[in-house]
Amino acid sequence: MPIMFDCGCGKTLRVPDQHAGKHVKCPACNGVAAVPAAEPEPTFEIVDDTAAPPAPSPKVRGKPVPARVNDDDDDEDRRGYGVSKSRYEDDEEERPRPRKKKKKIKAARSFPRDDYDRMENTNSTSAIREIVGGVILMVIGGGLFALAWANDRISIYGIVLFVGGLIALLKGLAGGSGDA
Repeated sequence: MPIMFDCGCGKTLRVPDQHAGKHVKCPACNGVAAVPAAEPEPTFEIVDDTAAPPAPSPKVRGKPVPARVNDDDDDEDRRGYGVSKSRYEDDEEERPRPRKKKKKIKAARSFPRDDYDRMENTNSTSAIREIVGGVILMVIGGGLFALAWANDRISIYGIVLFVGGLIALLKGLAGGSGDA
């Protein structure tokens, strides 16, 4: 086991046992330091103080359960982890399972005058929105096309925006909304 000691410069040095009691040169400060004598080997053995785990106690077994007698009459009562009782009893007769109800589309009904006016108002606001949106798209598309034309180019984006705005404008003027 190597001997470890501190030099005067503060560096910890480690030297083999054979250099015990001799002078060695410190690699950090180039000073000479005396190696202390090796510590004698302890003549005793170090033992852990931890206690050994207790021995497992023998397991006590209960009385064995007698096996059941297989009677054909009792088989229906002892299904184990199989099918539930209600499903087990219904196996003989196959009946259709209930299906999810489909959403029905309600037919148009005649509205009282107040509701009809409110519905017309909703359609007119959506038509106004389509008209305004169409005009805005046409202005932006026309502007892009004009800028591109001034620079001797053709802007496909301007054309697409202008045509989309024209379609929205015409749809708004017709009063029909494609949403309903």
